[in-house]
Amino acid sequence: MKTAWSMACVVAVLLVVANHPEPLFPWSVTAENLSLYSDAAFLGDDGEEVLRLRKKLLESPLYSAEEHYSAFICNCRWRRILFLGSDRGGGASRYPVSTHVFLSGASIEENRLISPSGKPDLFGRTLDHFIAHEIAHVLTGKPAGSLALYGLPDWIVEGYAEYVGWGDAFDLEEGIQAFLHDEPQMNTPPSVPYLRYCLLVSYLLEEKSWCVEELLATDLTQAEAEAMLHADVAQRN
Repeated sequence: MKTAWSMACVVAVLLVVANHPEPLFPWSVTAENLSLYSDAAFLGDDGEEVLRLRKKLLESPLYSAEEHYSAFICNCRWRRILFLGSDRGGGASRYPVSTHVFLSGASIEENRLISPSGKPDLFGRTLDHFIAHEIAHVLTGKPAGSLALYGLPDWIVEGYAEYVGWGDAFDLEEGIQAFLHDEPQMNTPPSVPYLRYCLLVSYLLEEKSWCVEELLATDLTQAEAEAMLHADVAQRN
């Protein structure tokens, strides 16, 4: 009985911390409905520059200016373990527990995410890209439903998050050519080829004029989406 009570207390504390982590991140800046928190000092102007990512979010029909979103930078190892679940790079969202997102260490003045290994991002993605990516997971969770979200295939979930993260910087035609020539970046990393997923989502939303709700509701498999893309390119030629 004591063990069960202790576990319940631990879970309750973790839920409170997940929803109200602000005291653990003493430096912050807010712009519009976005806030950036860090456990390391940064200049407000640099933080506001990163929060210009709002223009990417505004392109998503799922984004609401009435909702507040906060991103927390975990430079300290124990914060990464607590909020990311491990001492790794990248980021994590905690929807439906909260709309907060958490990312590993960063150089806010350089708009750059820093992994524990210190290695640069394979695709040159910026800190604001990663924040927008994680917030996109939160945006996707609402129309999909918290349970359905985790049942969606990776190519849709990660593809749409990357689509939002890249914003105007993603070139659809360049992506198609890289896909057709099976270039290495389209299969990296093998477990989650982000650029490949982003290409498929970009193709369906921009070339096929799908709406986001249609994307989230589709039964189309990754293989079928790729076959559709191949067929359309073949018709062009």
